[in-house]
Amino acid sequence: MMINKFIIFIFICLLSFLVGAIPSGYLFAKWYGISDVRTIGSGNIGASNVGRALGWKAFIMVFLLDALKAIIVLLWAQLFVSSFILLVIIAFGVLIGNCFSPFLQFNGGKGVATLMGIIGVFSPLVMCCAVVIWLIAVALTKVPAIASLCTLCTLPFLSYCFISISFIPFLLAASFIVLWRHKQNFKLLKLHYFF
Repeated sequence: MMINKFIIFIFICLLSFLVGAIPSGYLFAKWYGISDVRTIGSGNIGASNVGRALGWKAFIMVFLLDALKAIIVLLWAQLFVSSFILLVIIAFGVLIGNCFSPFLQFNGGKGVATLMGIIGVFSPLVMCCAVVIWLIAVALTKVPAIASLCTLCTLPFLSYCFISISFIPFLLAASFIVLWRHKQNFKLLKLHYFF
């Protein structure tokens, strides 16, 4: 029985990685005539870069698609897994897949939208707060990378208040990955090129 549960868990982890790895932004841009969105703007396949190429509606669509990958996987996983820790591991698989997609030579998005989807499953309130913080930061700075940094800084506090202190290690690891995926943006910010 335990072996069967372990096999199911491993299968769900693998599936979560593969679903997370679906390059939503790349496919969306390709559908609308951009052969490879990585050749324009910041070179990323995420919502921000697709939005620069195709407009704000495209940004919203890709953001939602990346968030939905996490939401769908985690809601489905809850049918088989009840442990909070195991669900967090599955969530991490989705995020890793999004940031390091095997479909694009282990390149991918920056993980912000997918992380918001993950948080939304554990606490819709925290997700809404994070989205509002991100939108305010973007409005004030005009720089999505800085907005992401501001939002990530608030997540441990929001998690402590509304989810669980045991969720904080995941958020710290996830934040490190998301920030690392933004490293090129921060290098450009030093040169006063804002994205």
